[in-house]
Amino acid sequence: MPDADHSPDAQVPPTTDDVLRMQHPGYARRVNPDEPTPDEAATDESGRSARGHLLASEVHPLDVDGVRTVSVGILVWTVALLGLLPFASRLRAAAMDWWLWTCVTGIALGLVGLAYCRNRRDRMAQDPQGQDRPARPAQRPERRG
Repeated sequence: MPDADHSPDAQVPPTTDDVLRMQHPGYARRVNPDEPTPDEAATDESGRSARGHLLASEVHPLDVDGVRTVSVGILVWTVALLGLLPFASRLRAAAMDWWLWTCVTGIALGLVGLAYCRNRRDRMAQDPQGQDRPARPAQRPERRG
């Protein structure tokens, strides 16, 4: 019977710590059980704990109503259209005038979206909790047969 393989390429079974590190990338074995975990450690104003770990904080949405996002989109389409207008005759000669119409369509649809988002923003400002909206009961279609 051959002896155990002690070559550097021999596979060694993973330890419990190795398994935990593979399953949980943030896992680190504490040598001292009295040492606080990163979540328990004191933090400074930057959100870093005393041990240098970043702690999770609540993330808030940047643009809830979408008006700014749609406005930027309209601005981008307008800049693209203005950038292509000097080349309109070349685009027509190359049968690529659809680039201009794509910009015009983007601006038009953006204006429709802007009107929708402004209307939605105004409705949310009037009723932030949605209390004035009638609750719709869930209706199941009738089964026949």
